Amino acid sequence: MADPTPPRSEIRALVDKIDALGKRVTDLERPSGTQQFNAVPNLEQAIADIQEQQTQIVAVQDDIIATNEAQAEQIAFLQTASVQDSRGSVTNETRGASGGISLEGVDGTYDCSVSLTTSSTGKLRVSVGAQLTGSDGVSAVVGYEVLIGGTVVVGVDWPRVAAAGGGLATTSRESLITVAANTAITVRTRRGWTGGTGGLCVWGYQSLIVTKEGL
Repeated sequence: MADPTPPRSEIRALVDKIDALGKRVTDLERPSGTQQFNAVPNLEQAIADIQEQQTQIVAVQDDIIATNEAQAEQIAFLQTASVQDSRGSVTNETRGASGGISLEGVDGTYDCSVSLTTSSTGKLRVSVGAQLTGSDGVSAVVGYEVLIGGTVVVGVDWPRVAAAGGGLATTSRESLITVAANTAITVRTRRGWTGGTGGLCVWGYQSLIVTKEGL
């Protein structure tokens, strides 16, 4: 004998219960008014966080670029920090009494010359070397001068290299000077002689090294 069919009212009640449960689930899944109210500030905060992160990323990128530029500047400086020149000798030159120190004319064949742009400190280390001699009371000397735009701003500094009369002497001296910063300059050697009587001068091999101090 078949099971008896439940009354229609019980089936309807079960369907209504299922419908009610479905509605509660839907309500639970739908954001509440409070959640909707908080959604906008949360979104704004998320956008602000993203913008802050972007700002930080840009700052890091700027730091990297600045570091790279500084390194490039340092490399470029190191590549040009020192410049040098050397020239052959002049021999068997007779000069009369100088009455002090007399200058030879500038001669690119014999006189050293270097050009560079100074650092932000304007400090230069100048090293001059030469082989010199003289006779009959005359001494050959070698100094240097600094020019900016063709104008001498540091006169010939004779004490840096000098040789008394007698045999051929190799001598060198170094000095630290300060000139205009970040400026194109030329440093060159100058030959001269000194003595109370006439005699033979020999300006031997010359060398000039100029090194920038500081960036």
